[in-house]
Amino acid sequence: MDITTILIILAFIAIVWGIAQFIKKIANQYPSAAPDQSPISGVGGLLLVLIFILIIIPIRELSSLNTTFLALEMQYPAFKEIEGYNIYKTVSWWTYILTCFLNIYAGVGLVSGRKKQVVNRAIIILWVTGPFTYLFMEVILPALAFGKSELDIEGIGRILASALVAAIWTSYLLISKRVRATYGFNMQKNSIIAAKEEETEKKIIEQDDAVSDVQN
Repeated sequence: MDITTILIILAFIAIVWGIAQFIKKIANQYPSAAPDQSPISGVGGLLLVLIFILIIIPIRELSSLNTTFLALEMQYPAFKEIEGYNIYKTVSWWTYILTCFLNIYAGVGLVSGRKKQVVNRAIIILWVTGPFTYLFMEVILPALAFGKSELDIEGIGRILASALVAAIWTSYLLISKRVRATYGFNMQKNSIIAAKEEETEKKIIEQDDAVSDVQN
């Protein structure tokens, strides 16, 4: 590995780290919803990694899609004359643009929101832009554009891999103490418990007062 390659890798790492720290700084301007629930709260750790993926990676995916179509059309120029291919290309672009928007929307929600709803929204979007999008691209869209769909092993692998990734991040968002403290998962539950404790305390005081009156 020559010095130029090493410098490029180091520059890439520095850029990624800088963007991640910028996202973290912006996100932590918003106070956690329930910091008392965990000693770890706020955007950081794996939560920061997820937000980075949701906001930054879709842009790279669009660039990759453009490169794929350019390479395909250079190798097979006749494809551009096929109506089904043009339909496939157009729908692919709009699908990826939509998934890009949804992922960024989910990431920004996790940055600025401090409610359980933004976590639920992120989970839904992870599944929509992950396995459901791959299922659409691998099975439904080819059938619409070309009249048939031939799902190969690689296509199945992509669908299963995206489902696994979505399942892992879903599990993290549901069980992470950082996520619970940051977005206040148990705030409503804690309020109910506190109200019941207050009601019980009032009843005890009333009983004590009644006993005192009888004794007097």
